[in-house]
Formats: sequence, C-alpha cells, structure tokens
Amino acid sequence: MMDGTSRLLPLLDAVHDTAAEVRARFPDYFLRRPLRLSTDTLRRSGVVAADPVLRLIGDTYGLTLVPADGATLTAVDRLVEQRAPAPARIRPVDGVDDQDLAGWLIAVRRRQEQDRRRAEEDARRWAAASLRRVAVRGGVVSYLAAGEREPGREPVVILNALGMRLGPWHPLIATLARRHRVLAWEPRRTTTHEQYVLLDDHARDLEAVLKDEGATSCHVLAWCSGLKVAMQFHRHRPHGVRSLVLLNGSLKVLGRQEEPDTTYERNLENLCRALVDRPSSASAVVRVLTGQTVADMDPTTELDPHRFAEHVLALPSRDLEHEIRRPFASESDLIVYAHQLLDFWSVDVLGHASSVHAPVLCLTSEFDRIVSPERMESAAARFPDARLTRIPGASHYVMYDRPEELSVVLEKFIDESSRPTI
Repeated sequence: MMDGTSRLLPLLDAVHDTAAEVRARFPDYFLRRPLRLSTDTLRRSGVVAADPVLRLIGDTYGLTLVPADGATLTAVDRLVEQRAPAPARIRPVDGVDDQDLAGWLIAVRRRQEQDRRRAEEDARRWAAASLRRVAVRGGVVSYLAAGEREPGREPVVILNALGMRLGPWHPLIATLARRHRVLAWEPRRTTTHEQYVLLDDHARDLEAVLKDEGATSCHVLAWCSGLKVAMQFHRHRPHGVRSLVLLNGSLKVLGRQEEPDTTYERNLENLCRALVDRPSSASAVVRVLTGQTVADMDPTTELDPHRFAEHVLALPSRDLEHEIRRPFASESDLIVYAHQLLDFWSVDVLGHASSVHAPVLCLTSEFDRIVSPERMESAAARFPDARLTRIPGASHYVMYDRPEELSVVLEKFIDESSRPTI
C-alpha cells in the first residue's frame, strides 16, 4: 500500500496548508469540488492511484482526494503540487501503530492543528503588545517593536500600506521576531494640525523610528504603497537601507495610460478623484463600501473549475474583512485616504531605482488583484542588484496567508544581504 508512512508527511503538510488557506477564503469550496493530485505527486509519496489511503487522507481533512492528470489541475490543486516536494514540517508521530493508518493520520492532523494554534497564539501576543511612541514632525508614530535587539544586527522594518493597521502583519511579525528585531506601524493619516501626511512625511517617520531604536540602517520590507516610502527614504538616506524587499509593491503613477493598472486600481483612482472634487459624496460612498462583504462567487453559477479556483485564491481571508475596510470606515477616513493615495500616485519613484545598490528582492503574488504584478515584474530590471520571484497561488495578503513560507524566503534573503562584502 505505502512505502513507509514517513513518505506521506510532506504530502499531508501540503494538503493541510492548502485546505486551510482555501477555507479561510471560501469555507464551502471543498463541499462540491475535490482536491486533485497528480499521479507523480502520489508516486513520490508512496501512494498508487487506486490506493485506499486517498480516501483515508480525504476523510482526515474533510475533503475528497482524486488522482488526476496534470493538465486538469486547477490553481488550488497546483498549490499542493508546489508544496508537496518541500521537506516535511511536522515531526514524525510516535506512539501510533503504522498498521493503524487511520489513527496515524488523525494523530498527524492533531499535531498540525496544535502547531497552527501555537502560531495563532504568537500572533495574538504581538497584536496585544504595547507600542513604543516617538515624536515626529506634526505628531507621534506609535510603533510595534518585536524581537530582541542584537548589537551589529540591523532591524527589519515593515513599511505598511496606507490606511492599514497591523492586523495582516501579526502572523509574519511573530515568525520573523524569533530571529530579528522587527519594527512596524500604522501609517499616519493627518498631523496634529489636521494636515495630510504625505510621502515625504512618511519617509521622515521611518528615519525617526530608526533613530529611536538607535539604528543607522535596516532591512526594509515594503508592502503595496509602502514601496514608495521605501524609495523616498532611500533617496534621502541611501546608506540606511541594507536590503530592500518589495512585496506586491504599488508603482502606479497618475496619467500613465499605457501601464497595466488592475481593475481595482482604476476604480480606486476614479473614486479618489471624485472624493477630492466632491467631499460631500463621501457619506454615500461609505454607506456603499461598508455594506459590502468579501465577494462570494456562487459555485452553482461558475461552472469552470479553473476560473473558480483562481477567483477563490485571489480573495483575502475572511478574517481580514474588517482590516481591509478600515480606510473606508468613515467619511473623514475616506477623504484622507483619497488625498494620500493621489499624492503617492503623483510620484514616480522608479527614476531612482538605478541608484539603489542595496540588494533588492521583488516579490509578486500570482493572484494579486489589488496592484499589478506585471508592473512590478517589469520594474525589477531597473534595479542594479535585484531578483524577482512570483509566489504561486498567492494573493495580495500573502504575509497573512503564508507567514511561515514567506519568512523562509525573507530570512534567506536577509542573511545573504547581511554577509560582509569582499
């Protein structure tokens, strides 16, 4: 039946992680759809296509597993294919008779769930942590400092997207803080004099946080609109950036009709322009936006399994609904957000890319529907020392969905960037 239960562990991790990620977006996805596994993946795991172990694994994870030809795999199915070759994350389970396969599978699933709950507890601990405060021009930045300071080791600074709190970041912060000092904050909206906090102000906020930490340089992880803050900071303090990770970065510039805006970017620009021209419309816009929920596609009306799988993977986790709505929570929030975005979009930071000699890692998500992966991938060539990776099957919020996987990529890059140059 099987060539040793240990050969199954990488496959079980892949099935567990994929099922959890998909259900976080669309809980009923697997009620009508099986999870297809290629015969090659099954063979590597010591399973033949007709093996009853497939039914036992499916029963353990509450889904139906079926062998399939590689050409028929959906984007969800391919996630298992991509994850299965990785080394097993879970330790071998002792104390269960290998002949009791059902009992062994249940024990593995129980261990996986324990690990998941432990990671969630770590994230909640940082979510509840006290913030440090540093005075900046026109106000105060309240920032989270996670992990221990180490002499001679630069902190990792997360540059968040406009309008966003730290909720989407806590799982990754908890993971990175095991080895690094991690600094993150919610971008300021207005000054104490009710002026909008613009791009240059955000770059100076980063400088103030570093000074408060006693750090002269850092590893920057910039997400979405945070990319432009990173570039502006580098323009002012090039030696303050030891390495630069651009995660699903927003490079949108107003008036560039030839560039590949997403539908979301085009609609958001129209909304921002309308709000700036007619602030009185904010009330109606807030009522519409706050009445919406994460979009569900009716599986009975979407017959194409490939399109449906891609739609689901592009969705954010339902746990993030409140966080994502945050910029649209009130009329005043929405108007500030519109002014800040138009300010960011008025600046083309790529002209400075050739001056960034620090190592750069450009990360895009395959199913990012918020910002254009194509634009970021095209821009990577503008940096002297850049590498580019597209994360298969990922959404705009990959740092929330896959903190462990992303931390492996980030820590490898940071370690390489921290080595002394010869």
